Amino acid sequence: MMLTSKIDDACAYFQTGKSLRTCEKLTGVPFKIVHRAVLKRGLKKSSLEHLVINKSIVDAEIDTLPVGTQLIIEKESLRRQHHVKFFDDCAVKNVSEAMTAACICQDDYKARGETISKGRDVVLGKNPAVAVQVNSCRLEDMLDDL
Repeated sequence: MMLTSKIDDACAYFQTGKSLRTCEKLTGVPFKIVHRAVLKRGLKKSSLEHLVINKSIVDAEIDTLPVGTQLIIEKESLRRQHHVKFFDDCAVKNVSEAMTAACICQDDYKARGETISKGRDVVLGKNPAVAVQVNSCRLEDMLDDL
């Protein structure tokens, strides 16, 4: 159990940009074992480095704020994470139910496809081309459609 946790830690260090030898020094897991674990899991070096950089930038900016504001930002951040997870879970559940529902006519297949498409947009985000298309509509065009 303890070794698995250390291997997970070593893999995480690797993803933040550390070399295999540095991962070994930081966790005590031999670099060959780290290398095998990284290959088996399909992990890429520095794949999480952008998160480390962005977090350090955000943390530095938050540190300049009053303590009360910092607490509110933390609270709102956690609330938003909770909502995102809730909607992701709901989207996955809806898609699963749509896939198991029996389709009798063409409209049923159409509804299934729309549910899957909306679920994909919620979990993976909208395709940038679609987002630009939707966001670039003129107000007059939208009112004409009504």
